[in-house]
Order: sequence, then structure tokens, then C-alpha cells
Amino acid sequence: MKELISFQNYLMALLIGIIINFFQGMEIFGSAVPFVVPVMVQTISKALVKFKNHKNMLLIKLPLERKDPAFVIDRTGKMVAFEGLTRNYFKMKNIEHWADLFEDDLKLIHRFLTLPRSGEIFYESLYSRKTDKYYKVNVKADSISNYLLVWLDEITVSVEPFDGDSRLN
Repeated sequence: MKELISFQNYLMALLIGIIINFFQGMEIFGSAVPFVVPVMVQTISKALVKFKNHKNMLLIKLPLERKDPAFVIDRTGKMVAFEGLTRNYFKMKNIEHWADLFEDDLKLIHRFLTLPRSGEIFYESLYSRKTDKYYKVNVKADSISNYLLVWLDEITVSVEPFDGDSRLN
């Protein structure tokens, strides 16, 4: 049980115990109860919160397993959060910014960057020269922060090559 060995629990209990003993007119370490009770309360509450949220923590790990990239960008196009397979892939391809991934579509990023925070998902099909793949780019403006949630679905195999397009041949 990680909660029992957490240094923060004991530090907080020490501060609370000293304050309680002081305001009760006792010596600073006059009674052990004000020190023991906070440790127990913090340990139990942290364990309960962890247990209650364990399914949500599993859900948070799900994007780490996505084969196609998923990431968060700020309003300048800089990628501010990406993990798992996306992190490994982007590191291998040296991708840190929207322009690194879709350099031909800088006008589109400006459209995405000015999205309203309505919660609506916008999408566009784009080709990335850096990865040599076609993607359906899904973008959603976060309603609280100034970030855009982006997840890509590779559609290379479903895109028909057209005359003069040698990228899929």
C-alpha cells in the first residue's frame, strides 16, 4: 500500500498535529492523537480515491496503445502532449509541430487553430510527406484550455491514386 509509505502523509500529519496541539494549549508534541489521525485519514482517503478511479486510469492508458497518432497541440501548432506509440513514432520521424507533419497544409492549421470551443469534431483528409501516409485528421477544441485534441486515422490504403500521384504506387 503505497499510501502508507508516502512521505507527504507524515509531513502533513506532523504539521496538523503541531497546530492542533498548539491551539489546545498543550506542548507541541503533547498528544499523539493529532498526529496519528491525519495519517489514517489521508491513507484511507487516498486508497479509496485510487480504487474508485482505477477504471478511469485504464481508460487514460488506452490512447497509449493506438497505432495511429493521437496528440494535443497548442494554438500555435506546437505538439504539447503525446505518449506511447505516438511519442516513439514522432521521435523517430523528428516531428514536434503540426508543420513537421503536414507542411503542405499550413492554411488548414490556421482554420483548425481558430476552431470554436463548441465540442464539435472537425475532420479533414490530409497527406503527410514526412510519414508518406494519408490520414483522416480529427480535431476537437478543448472547451476549457486553449489546446486542440488531434487524433489521426491512417487511410492510405483506402485512398485511390489519381493521375500524376505517384505517392501510392
